[in-house]
Amino acid sequence: MEIVFNKDENLADARLEINISLSDIEKDLNKSLKDLRQKINLPGFRPGMVPMGIAKKYIYEDALANILEKKIDDAMQDYFNRNDIFIFKPAIPVPTEKPVDLKNDQEFRFIFDLGILNFKESDIQEIITGLEKYNVTPSEEDIDLEIKRIINAYSEYRQSEKVEEDEELTIYISLRELDGEGNELENGIQKSKILKFKDLSGNLKEYLLGKDFKTDYMFKVKEIFPSTEEIQSFFEIEKEAAEDISDTFKLRILNISKMVPPEMNEDFYRKATQDKASDEAGLRDFAREMFQRRMENASKHLIEDEITKRLRNIPVNMPEKYLQKLFELEEAEKIKDLSPESENYQSLRQTFFNSAKWMTLIDYWVQKYGITANVNEVAYQTYGYFDAYMRQVGIPNNDENQINNAIVNYLKKKENYLAMEKEVFTGKIIDRLMNEAELTVKEVSSNEFLELYNHKHKDHEH
Repeated sequence: MEIVFNKDENLADARLEINISLSDIEKDLNKSLKDLRQKINLPGFRPGMVPMGIAKKYIYEDALANILEKKIDDAMQDYFNRNDIFIFKPAIPVPTEKPVDLKNDQEFRFIFDLGILNFKESDIQEIITGLEKYNVTPSEEDIDLEIKRIINAYSEYRQSEKVEEDEELTIYISLRELDGEGNELENGIQKSKILKFKDLSGNLKEYLLGKDFKTDYMFKVKEIFPSTEEIQSFFEIEKEAAEDISDTFKLRILNISKMVPPEMNEDFYRKATQDKASDEAGLRDFAREMFQRRMENASKHLIEDEITKRLRNIPVNMPEKYLQKLFELEEAEKIKDLSPESENYQSLRQTFFNSAKWMTLIDYWVQKYGITANVNEVAYQTYGYFDAYMRQVGIPNNDENQINNAIVNYLKKKENYLAMEKEVFTGKIIDRLMNEAELTVKEVSSNEFLELYNHKHKDHEH
C-alpha cells in the first residue's frame, strides 16, 4: 500500500492518494468471504454450504468494497496520527481517470481532497487570559424579586378554556397566511408566537378576548395592526414583506395557560426552602442565598460566552478550496438557483464555512483532551432544551414520563443525538478552559451587573 500526501501553498488544502493492491488486503478479504459464505442462501444448497467458487459471484464485490472502505479509513487515520494532522470532515472523494472495477481490478487507486486544521496552539492561552468574574451585591428589591421567582417555581400551570381578562395568561398561537379565497398560501407566512396577555396591544387584546383553542379564526391583519411598522414588528418580517402581506390569516390558539401561586403557609416555606425555613423571614434569607447562587451562575455564563466567542474567533488558516467544494456538494439544493455573487449565496457560504470551522475545532479539542459523553449526559442536555421550551410556551411540564418519552423519541434520530452530544462536548471543553483560567474578581451592584450582562450579551450575539 502506498500513500501520497500533498499540501497546497496555503498549507490548509491538501490531496491524499491511497494505492492499495489486492495482495494488501487478501487476508482480510478471504476472512470476509468465508464469513459471508456462511450466511448466503441459494436454491439447491444447504445454508452455509454453498461452494466458494459459486458464492463469490454473489458476495465478492460487496466484501471487497467493505474491506477497501475499512482499509482506507484505517490508513487515513494512521497517517494523520503519525504526522500530527487533523482534518475537516468528511474527506471528499475525487473521481479518478479509471473508475474502480471491483470485479476485475488487482490495483486500486483512491484520491481525496482534504481540509487541514491549521492554527496556533499558543492562541489557546490567550483565550483564558483577562477574563473577569463578578461578585454581585443584592439590594432588598433584588430579594423581593427572588422571592417572586421562588413562588413562581412552585406555582401550577392551569389550562384555560378561553382567553379572559387575566394579566397572568400566556397564549400560544399559530398564524397561516391565506389568499383572497380563504385558502392557505403555499409559500405564505407561517408564524407561531407566545403572547403574554399583560403585554398585548389594545386591538389585539380585544380581538383575542373570548376565543378558545378549539376553533380556527379569521385574523384581519390590517384591522388589528393599522401601521406597517406594527405588522413588521409582530410578524418579524422586512418592511417590503409587511407592505405586501395578505390582509387575512387563519389563527389557531394552541394553548392558553396561567400560573396559579401556592398558598403561603408553613408547608410552602419548608417545601420551597428544602426545610431550611418555616416562615417569611426564613424564606427571605433563603432567597438571598438563591440570588447569590444565581448571580454566580450568571457570571459563569458570561465567562462561558466570552470563552466561546474567543474560541470561535481563533485565527484558522481556512482550506478555501476544500470548503468551497464541500459547500457546493452539501448545500446544492439551497444554492442551485443563486448566483455566486449574490448576497444570499455569500451569506450561506460564510455561515457554512464558520460552522465547519467551529465543528472541526470542537472535534479537535474532543480528541486532544480525550473528552467523552455518555447517553445519560446527552439525555440530560436534551432535557434542558425540552424543559426550557415547555416553560417558554406555558405548557405544564410536571409529567416526567411524557417528557422522558419525548426525549427518547427525539434522540432516536442519529442527527439529533449527535447534535446534543456536540453540545455536551462543547460544554466540557469550555468548563476545562474555565478551570485553567485566571479570573479577575470585580465587586458590582445588581444594576451594574445587569447592565454589563446585557451589554456583553449583545456583543456575543453579534
